[in-house]
Amino acid sequence: NLEIIGVIVATVESQYKCDLEDEHLLSTTFPRNTKVAYILALGVVKEYRRLGIATLLIDNLIHYLTSDESRKHVKAIYLHVLTTNSSAIRLYEKKNFRLHRYLPSYYIIDNYPKDGYCYVLYINGGFSSWLQLFQPFCGFFSSLWLCRFTKRYFLNTFSRFIALANGKAKSKIARPARYLDY
Repeated sequence: NLEIIGVIVATVESQYKCDLEDEHLLSTTFPRNTKVAYILALGVVKEYRRLGIATLLIDNLIHYLTSDESRKHVKAIYLHVLTTNSSAIRLYEKKNFRLHRYLPSYYIIDNYPKDGYCYVLYINGGFSSWLQLFQPFCGFFSSLWLCRFTKRYFLNTFSRFIALANGKAKSKIARPARYLDY
C-alpha cells in the first residue's frame, strides 16, 4: 500500500522573474537571466516528521541541481518560511540555507498578517553581493524603530557607510537599498 508521506515542489526561473521581495538573490555580477530555484512547497505528513524525510527531499533537490552539467546554470535555491516555524528554520540552517531577507506581513493567516523570512542556499558557484550581508539585520532594526528620529538617524548613517564603501564622495550620499524602506 503506497502513500505519499512527503513532497517537495520547486521551480527554476530566471532571477529577473522573481517577485520584487526576492530580487537581489545573487550578486549583481551575475546576469539578470541567471537561473535560481524556488522551493514552492516542502511538507511531510505529521506522523512521519523528525525522521529525516524533509532532509532527504532537500538533499535530493540539491543533488539534482548540482550533479548534471545541464543544470549548473542554477546558482541559488531559495524559499520562504514563517518566522514562527522554528523547526523548519533549523532544518534550512542545518542544510546551509542563509537568511536573505526579513519579510514583514508576508503571509495572511486567518486574516492576520504574519512575518516571513526568505532563505537562500548558493550552489554551483552562486553568491550574494557583500551588501546583502547586512540584510538579515535590516528586519531586526526595522522592529526597533521607536521614533522617526531613530529611523532617520540609522538610515542616514547606513547611507553614508554605503556611499563610502562604494567610493562615492561624502557630498553624494547613496540612497539606502529598498529593503530598508519599511
